[in-house]
Amino acid sequence: RQMYEKCPRSIAKKAMEHLKNSGIADTAYFGPENEFFVFDSVKIVDTTHCSKYEVDTEEGERNDDKDFADSYNTGHRPRNKGGYFPVQPIDSLVDIRSEMVQT
Repeated sequence: RQMYEKCPRSIAKKAMEHLKNSGIADTAYFGPENEFFVFDSVKIVDTTHCSKYEVDTEEGERNDDKDFADSYNTGHRPRNKGGYFPVQPIDSLVDIRSEMVQT
């Protein structure tokens, strides 16, 4: 079976072969990217003349002006492009993310 050339597993396999063949190393360690999204709402529209989707989360930048008095945290929110591997108090879902990764 031929692997897709842009598949991460295929790239890792080629990298390992290059390391061994070039004599640079005989072992390399790779780890998964521990980043994924949890949404509060996902809306999908698919009709004859329209297809669209909308995802939303309280932590999203576009919700900065909304009143979340009953929410998880009214003071700490990730900035635009600032949610890469956040921790508390920015990431309100750190507990569920940890549980999912450890399972």
